[in-house]
Amino acid sequence: MPKSITYRKILFLLLIALLPHKAIKAQDFKAFNNQQDQLIKQEQYATALKLIDSLLKHATKKQTIAQLKLKKSNIFTLLKFQDSAINYLEQSMKLMRQLKDTNNLVKAKTTLGILLNQNNRPQEALKKFKQHYNYIKGLRSSTLQKQRLMKANYNLGLTHYKLKQYDSAKHYLNASLNLALIKPDYYAISKIEGLLAQVNFETDKNWSQHLKKALEASKIINDSIGLLKGYLTKSEFYLNQNQITKSKDQLLQAKAFIKNSTNLNLKINFHKISHQIYRAENDLKNSLIALEHYNSLTYKLDSILDKNNISAYNERLKYFSDRLKTSELLLQKERKIRRLGLLTSILFILTLGFLATYLIKRNNLKNSKKLFNLNRVNTFEATKELEVNAEKQALFEEVKALLVEQELFLKQDLSIAYVAKQLKSNSTYISEVINLCSQTNFRGYVNRLRINYAKQLITEKIADGLYVNFEDISDATGFKSKSSFYRVFKQITELTPKEFLVFSKNEH
Repeated sequence: MPKSITYRKILFLLLIALLPHKAIKAQDFKAFNNQQDQLIKQEQYATALKLIDSLLKHATKKQTIAQLKLKKSNIFTLLKFQDSAINYLEQSMKLMRQLKDTNNLVKAKTTLGILLNQNNRPQEALKKFKQHYNYIKGLRSSTLQKQRLMKANYNLGLTHYKLKQYDSAKHYLNASLNLALIKPDYYAISKIEGLLAQVNFETDKNWSQHLKKALEASKIINDSIGLLKGYLTKSEFYLNQNQITKSKDQLLQAKAFIKNSTNLNLKINFHKISHQIYRAENDLKNSLIALEHYNSLTYKLDSILDKNNISAYNERLKYFSDRLKTSELLLQKERKIRRLGLLTSILFILTLGFLATYLIKRNNLKNSKKLFNLNRVNTFEATKELEVNAEKQALFEEVKALLVEQELFLKQDLSIAYVAKQLKSNSTYISEVINLCSQTNFRGYVNRLRINYAKQLITEKIADGLYVNFEDISDATGFKSKSSFYRVFKQITELTPKEFLVFSKNEH
């Protein structure tokens, strides 16, 4: 256990939690919050969860319960157990609404933003983070307000980075860094400088100075995890730039910390980089050894994630089971009083339910058929003619030619910045022209082209008597995952790919 987390402090908090009839005092809760921050920084998530559970058992105030459940949601978010995180977040926000606790509701929205980022929904996350940022910015200036504003800027910077909006990412990250430097928070400085290095790496700018500062900050607080991440990142960046010697030097620096690390993701990354370096040096033996370590740890991580997913599911199942038991007790009382009436009502409701289900299915079938007929004849030319000036119309035709005729819309990592570069224009102007001429944004326009092409592929395969594999269709149309393909297909056509396939077969 790290020196900063003493057994004395742990014992003190556990004694507070075990007091059966006393409310948690403000100063005790402050000590608990400080302890939680330390545990999370050291990635001691299991200990942090146990401390929260010990306090939850004896908490009586709704506000305290809401805050503790929000903290539990935050930890499950860090662990990427979205099911449990959302469960506790919902319970926490329900209590906060009852208490009209605006301050903590805003914190809960931040947690929701992190969850959305984890689920690859950065655009929605950005909206939540902006709400949080505006709220914090409007608070009275204080040390706490500046700390919260620093985190709000960091979250916005991270989300813009995920959206590949690098200028905006740097703006918010630099704002966060300036706040972190006021009363130096070296843990925050290390994280911010590390992300700034990633932004500069993505934009082919100098990243080494940022990583140097990140490592310096980690050294000041003796943050072994931060140091390990910094050296691995430097090694990976040098490797990508084909500077094998420098990459190897940084990997050797990381090796001193990897032995004592319990973080499987960092170990996996270490052996992955090792394998790539040895392969670049034509050292076949060591390359295979590193690859074996990488595969072994990856399998171990998959096993742990499977177990954790089962645990998370069981935890939520237990929660709903408790609620079900309460409902069953109420139902038994009701049955004793009005057994006959209840049975009659159930039979009546079941009859109505079956009838309603039948009518809804029949209606859905008709609607789906109509939707199919509307979608069947769609082509790439899905845009509406609008009155726009000749210059913008001409540029839009160039965009269409680039995307459709050169089939750039099938490129998985396609970005508006890339299109702008090809046309020797700028992203903002290209975005404006697409919005004006197609009545949708760049991503929406590209997705429309991809879905129309997907429908064409499905129809052609049916005509040729071939098996339709939606995973192949997803890859062929430029989507990064099958789930993204399904979601966008449903969003644009109001039919699932399978429904479209069934109706297409019926037409042949």
